Amino acid sequence: MRTPPFSRLLIAAALGSALALAPLSVSAYEGDVFSLKNRWEHTVTEMPANERESTLKALASEAEQLASQHPDQAEVLIWQGIVLASYARERGGLGALGTAGDARDVLERAIEIDPQGGNGSAYVTLGALYDRAPGRPLGFGNSNTAERMFQRALEIRPDGIDVN
Repeated sequence: MRTPPFSRLLIAAALGSALALAPLSVSAYEGDVFSLKNRWEHTVTEMPANERESTLKALASEAEQLASQHPDQAEVLIWQGIVLASYARERGGLGALGTAGDARDVLERAIEIDPQGGNGSAYVTLGALYDRAPGRPLGFGNSNTAERMFQRALEIRPDGIDVN
């Protein structure tokens, strides 16, 4: 099932604002993450549906390269996870399960580095992945785990748009 355009816009705005509120420090990767974030927002909110999948695939490749250069930076990994989750959602079907699993793994690694999960954004994205993926034996979906992820995001940022 595809996310309605308004919902896509709301999710993009919420995730963008959530990460914009996170403390920023000058870093070698900050400009790259900012660029990736802006292109992701444009892709999921403004791009025609028939162009989103290929654009998200390219962004996922770019995010993977950035993460390989900065493997211990939670912000980089969170954005890699968000891009991968968006790509998986756009692909849909069983073919997207591998990408969704990669997104889950990257986001869990980001949380190991930053237990606040990018001000809750990692938990929101993980919650959505666990909620939307099929359960065993095909996938890793689990409504209880999804609920725990969403609750953790609420604890971190109770007034967040994407969290609520």
